[in-house]
Amino acid sequence: MLTDDYQKKLLEILDQYCPGEEYKAHKVIVYGENLAAKTEQRGFGMVIRANDYFKSIVRYYFNKYPSDTCLIYSMWSGYKEKPNMKEFLSCFDNCFTVHVSGHVTREDMIRTIDLVKPRWIIINHTEADKAAKDLLQSDNIINIDDEQKILYRYNNDKGS
Repeated sequence: MLTDDYQKKLLEILDQYCPGEEYKAHKVIVYGENLAAKTEQRGFGMVIRANDYFKSIVRYYFNKYPSDTCLIYSMWSGYKEKPNMKEFLSCFDNCFTVHVSGHVTREDMIRTIDLVKPRWIIINHTEADKAAKDLLQSDNIINIDDEQKILYRYNNDKGS
């Protein structure tokens, strides 16, 4: 996951209060031109805010990779009416509003998976294991049991 210095610092502060290593933001990298070749080759996700800094980055990838780039809006829909957010979102064609946290609907979960096309789906609500497999009809689901730690190693193959 890519982000900027500000968001990285927030995550580092949060890490100080996390109960265990498995909850810490180890794989968050600050975006920079030095990462361009690697990120473009492997693909990536980026947490952004509606400002000029991120607008230029998003515009770059929309222009260079129009069929492989999308913007997923996952905040409260009311924010979309704020002038800054409205203007920001109007700059990009391939934008999707998908609720991806909290009590997600079946439709939004399937839509997100269809958009992102992840290699693995990790379920962190243990009571949802069988329901998730039935709902998503996929063998690529990993359920994390309470207190279980998982190790994730990035593979150079395309996919999340």
